[in-house]
Amino acid sequence: MPFATNRVIAVLCGLPGSGKTQLITHYKQSKPTYKILHINYDKIIPRHSNLKKEEWKSRRKCIINSLEAYLRGKDEDELPIWLKEETLSLQDDAPLVIFIDDNNFLSSMRYEYYQLSRSLKIGFCQVEMKTSLDISIYRNENLRVEEEQISSDVIQRMHSKFESPNPLKNYWEVYSFMIDSSFLEESVVNYFEMIESVLNTALNNPVPDVITINKAKADESRLVCNASVIHQADNIFRKKINSLIKNIKANCNLSKEEAQIKIQDLLVAKSELLEDLKTGFTKIPSDIVQHIGSKERRDSILPKLSDELELLLEDKLRR
Repeated sequence: MPFATNRVIAVLCGLPGSGKTQLITHYKQSKPTYKILHINYDKIIPRHSNLKKEEWKSRRKCIINSLEAYLRGKDEDELPIWLKEETLSLQDDAPLVIFIDDNNFLSSMRYEYYQLSRSLKIGFCQVEMKTSLDISIYRNENLRVEEEQISSDVIQRMHSKFESPNPLKNYWEVYSFMIDSSFLEESVVNYFEMIESVLNTALNNPVPDVITINKAKADESRLVCNASVIHQADNIFRKKINSLIKNIKANCNLSKEEAQIKIQDLLVAKSELLEDLKTGFTKIPSDIVQHIGSKERRDSILPKLSDELELLLEDKLRR
């Protein structure tokens, strides 16, 4: 039976040393029925690059943009060298699986690929490589050459912030499964059947470009309130970001390039937050949502909404 789509993005997540690259390498060697495109962030952005936060975020964005250009069939001359090399052998008509090999410890990192899948109407799934902090640090220090190692402090911070896929909380993470990679060296082959299963499911259930919510009339008022929240959020973000942009332009300690990067980050953050509110990825406390449409309560609720949105914006800019 043919698949509903012939492409799927499979995002891996896990601490350093959890076996993400090893799993993909062994899976490719098993000669699966799919074409495999392995997007390995460590090869594209070497660990010893010592990039600033803005540069690192820019590189990550370039990877996603390059992949999108490839999947949309853009001219090969426009693609970066690393992507040309990875796609040289992808000539047959088998379904294409794009493995995103990175730590992806924040759900927002993975959500970017869900958004790409949605815009292309292709499959999307996630694989979490689960291992303990101690094992991650041990493998990092003992199984990697020195120039590929990550500081233990970085791994610990990553572990403290790690957001596992949660289908109960986030509808878009429904096609996710977890692999206990504590003893991956001994049992990697045992997971191939699970991988095939989730890939087949994602291929047969591509992400729709518009999420249709089919609920009873009791939900209509909630949808109206959500629309009102998004409208108010757009106004609040616009005022806040305009103020921040003025401060950035007035800062004599910033070069023109640095100022432009900060302004771009603000605009991207606003766009992403509004999208997250629309899709339900980010939620506003229910007491605010319930009363935002009430003329009697609006004046008292708007300051609370403004405070909540400012916290979300600050959190987004810190990442």
